[in-house]
This record gives sequence, C-alpha cells and structure tokens, in this order.
Amino acid sequence: MRSTLVNQVQGLLPSVGLVDDDFQKPNSPFTIPKGKTWLRLATNDTDTENQEATGAIRTVTGILTIDIFSPLNKGDAVAQTAAEVIRAGLSNKYYSDTLRVRQGFISDTTESDWYKVQIQFTYTYEGLTNGG
Repeated sequence: MRSTLVNQVQGLLPSVGLVDDDFQKPNSPFTIPKGKTWLRLATNDTDTENQEATGAIRTVTGILTIDIFSPLNKGDAVAQTAAEVIRAGLSNKYYSDTLRVRQGFISDTTESDWYKVQIQFTYTYEGLTNGG
C-alpha cells in the first residue's frame, strides 16, 4: 500500500519540476538539497479492521502526508504550485481497485529556513492481509 502511494507521487515529480533526488521516501536515506525545493512523504495507518473471522480480508484507513519545502528566499509560489498539482493528481483516485485516496487538504507554514506546504490525504485499502 505504501509503495503504491510512493510510486504515485514519484510519477508526479516531473510535472512539478522535481526529480527523484528531491524526494524523501519513508525510511530511506536522504540529504536535504541546499537552496532548492524538495518533498517528503509519510503514511500513518490509523485503523485496521478485519472483515471476516479468519482475518484474511482487511480494511485499513490512514493518512498520507506530503510536505513540500521551498527556500524562504525563493518565495512560496513553487511549493504552492507543486502542492496544487500533487493534490489534483492524487485526490479521489482508486489504485488497483483496492486503494482509494480521497481529497487532499493543503496548509502552509515556515519551518527553519524553509517555506513548507503540507498536503494531507485520507486513504482506504481493502483487500487481503498480505496485499499491502
């Protein structure tokens, strides 16, 4: 499930002017680029519910968080535009008929030397327990 979400975000990188080196994936080594926009992804499964007595089928709900960082001295337009493109690319979509990402919500703030735009999506996975 998380690998599907990572792959979907990776597929959107060129449309926002980023490359794979600008993308911090969960539990992967990463060096923050100096003076350029980058993003990170995190997932948090918030609930798992077995759908039958054997536990072979489950429903998982969770939160997908994407943080987009742009240097403060370059303004917020790059991060805001990237957030809008990514939100449009992921919102209200089904992947493999078992994973659904719902509408994303955007917020922004500053963090150290960075302007940060955050997108949060909820997602639902329904399928076999070994399918995620």
